[in-house]
Amino acid sequence: MRTLYVTQSGAIALYALLAAVTVSASGVDSGYTHDYVAPDNLVDPQVTVQAKVLAPDGPRYKALVFASSTFNTSTFNLVRKDVAARVVEFAQKGLPVVLVGSLPQVTSNAQAGQIVEDGWHKIRNLPSVQFVSSLADLTGALTKAGITADVSPDCTTGTLRVVKRSDPRGKADYVFLYNDQNVSTTCKVNIQNNGARTPHLLNAWTGERKMVDSFKRRSAAIAVSLQFAPNETTILSLENSGNSDAGNSSIVASSSTSSRYSIANLTRWDLSIEDFHAPSDRSLVQTAVTLHNFSNITLRPWSAISPALTNVGGIGRYSNEPHCTECPSHTGQAITRADYSHCSRLYRWTKTSSH
Repeated sequence: MRTLYVTQSGAIALYALLAAVTVSASGVDSGYTHDYVAPDNLVDPQVTVQAKVLAPDGPRYKALVFASSTFNTSTFNLVRKDVAARVVEFAQKGLPVVLVGSLPQVTSNAQAGQIVEDGWHKIRNLPSVQFVSSLADLTGALTKAGITADVSPDCTTGTLRVVKRSDPRGKADYVFLYNDQNVSTTCKVNIQNNGARTPHLLNAWTGERKMVDSFKRRSAAIAVSLQFAPNETTILSLENSGNSDAGNSSIVASSSTSSRYSIANLTRWDLSIEDFHAPSDRSLVQTAVTLHNFSNITLRPWSAISPALTNVGGIGRYSNEPHCTECPSHTGQAITRADYSHCSRLYRWTKTSSH
């Protein structure tokens, strides 16, 4: 669940790829992350370019890539005249645009081809526009445009899958690293760190956070050396010194009457788990969700609840209906929790009047 929180936090901020195409190693494996943008997203009046960045208040795309030069009539909406005009507008404002091959063409429809020609001819000579012959040249084009990957892993074997996320509250940046291979590797991970923050290792199982013992800071970047087992993941957080998630708890008591408090553990819970996993048909892009429901269980790791939960990751919702049969009708109840490294223990505080 902590991994899901990190990978869903904030906005991804690297580059956008507009076209249904598989990205080669020269793109993703160089540390960049891509996304797919629909034509209707581009013509949305709320989408703007500021400081050469597309949608600065959202995903913050650093470049727009057209990775296929030929479309058929089934993808005619990709070469609409309004889309072409908007891309030209973005390029005029300095957004780097990379076209793989030539300008988009429609070879099976003369009318559509004329729309493409009329809509795209202005983009050819703009300084922020580049043409490359293949996806293998994409990394070079992005580097030429001054777009460097926020996270660049240099590994002894293979490379890492990388996702960087920014906390919308500005407290931290998160870097999710995945060794997508069946062998161990050692990596030097260079991270752009404009906020001069300090790297911490996050334990997704226990919630523990530990500052990285040894790292190098150079200008606006830091370098961290990490070791990965086969298919291992690691989460780094870049935080300002002194950041803490610890909160304060308090009890407000009446000053006019003496009171006493009794504490009772809530030991039995109902649990509903949303298990996120790949669909049985791997060609589908939707995440499959399986529900697991358990009643009247104690708090313990999911793997100890049922063998079906051994390799499960997702969201767990715990519910409990505390009852106090000996409490007067006016009695108030409050729930608080103590801090534990890998779970939460809940208490019920019951106020009863003394005479």
